[in-house]
Amino acid sequence: MLKWKLMLSTLPIVLVLLAAKLFLERVLGFEGLIDFSDVGIILTSGVFLIGFLLAGTMADYKEAEKLPAEISCTLETIEEIFVLAAAGRPALQLPELRRELLALTDAIKDWLMKLRTTDEVYAAMTRLGNVLQQLEHAGAGPYASRAARAIGYIGTLIEHCRKHSPLAQAIEARGVGAAAAYLCSP
Repeated sequence: MLKWKLMLSTLPIVLVLLAAKLFLERVLGFEGLIDFSDVGIILTSGVFLIGFLLAGTMADYKEAEKLPAEISCTLETIEEIFVLAAAGRPALQLPELRRELLALTDAIKDWLMKLRTTDEVYAAMTRLGNVLQQLEHAGAGPYASRAARAIGYIGTLIEHCRKHSPLAQAIEARGVGAAAAYLCSP
């Protein structure tokens, strides 16, 4: 349903405008003030400009495609580091380490879906960083430093995404309608 949300939320507006146009044309006999040939060049230039805008953002989208995969691989690497660190060290509780990693994973997933803020993700990363101190106290210092480096890499990816995101917030039907009205205005 989320896939069709934009179309379903704008469809009533389109239907109302279409009904108004048909009423004006068929019932009142009003053909309009301007012929299509008068505004054709304006519509063509609008499509041309939209093409330029889309071409500029395509590179950003290509870059953004690999971001979730890199984050996923890094999270898996951290989990493997925890497994290796817990092997032979009874002081380390692997379920607890995995639980903290899952909390970070959920925070990142919600952030990608714009349900959490960047600060909340950084707070989850900090909590996982505090868990790394347990690794050091249990004598798994090299593992802790490798996991800390991986957490830092996730922070770098999130910061890159935040800075280069083409849309700072989610698109709503009202914004699309406003942009269309602006492009159609004289």
